Amino acid sequence: MKTTRVLVLSILLIGSAAAGAFAADLVGREVVDQGTIGTVTGALVYQDSEWFIDAEEGLFLVHLGNHDFVDGTGMELNEGDEATVYGFIAGQDIAAVNVTLGSDVYALRSEDGFPLWAGSGAMRNQETGEGMGRNRIESTDERRYKNRDNRPGRGRDEA
Repeated sequence: MKTTRVLVLSILLIGSAAAGAFAADLVGREVVDQGTIGTVTGALVYQDSEWFIDAEEGLFLVHLGNHDFVDGTGMELNEGDEATVYGFIAGQDIAAVNVTLGSDVYALRSEDGFPLWAGSGAMRNQETGEGMGRNRIESTDERRYKNRDNRPGRGRDEA
């Protein structure tokens, strides 16, 4: 009986520790969803392939976003440089809306947390969008269907 209790308690403790370890690994979208908007200023630190900012309030993991987009901004991060990160703060994580280095400000997300690298999409759901023609299908009988049309199929009567 005592051995069973010890075993059950051990399993629960190990499970709790493992769950806590995984809960700490937030991605940028989760930081935006869980966080509140704020500003952190301090020195940049590069550690384990991640950028951190060493601020008065502690060490914050900076979620910059898509690497190709960040590289395209021309932002150059150097360990030890002073930076100000404005973004969504959840615990010791910050999802950057913008990063200020010296007099340069680099925008990465909108004020509501939408990632700028996501763009406006391919506009496939636009009713009148010209785009690249992805929102239209032309059939042999010259009928034209758009994504929002009541086209045949999926339980609808043939037109």
